[in-house]
Amino acid sequence: MGIRVGGQTLFPDILGTNGIQEAKNVATIGARDAAQISSYANYSAANGFNPVQVFTRESTDVSLIQGLINSGAVEQKLLPGINNLGVNILSQGDAVAIGGVVGAVDSAIRSLK
Repeated sequence: MGIRVGGQTLFPDILGTNGIQEAKNVATIGARDAAQISSYANYSAANGFNPVQVFTRESTDVSLIQGLINSGAVEQKLLPGINNLGVNILSQGDAVAIGGVVGAVDSAIRSLK
């Protein structure tokens, strides 16, 4: 669902009854993303919503939205299960299962030689 901000229609990742949530799986929040997040913060304030929640990697450079974070207009949250390279972190069980499949495929290929 889109929202109208400054003559534009924007599409937040999640637009709930009391706030906006946006995921940014990037190394750096760039100027375009910062403008988008700023627009979301303005919309939230004008409509009595909670602060915008922006989900990032732990290592994401948020310097372009740091002022919004410091003012309380934006809350930075961590993307669950994503490492600093933007890759899904496997559980031990998933890693074992994938390793077992890869090992079985490798064995099957070697037996054909």
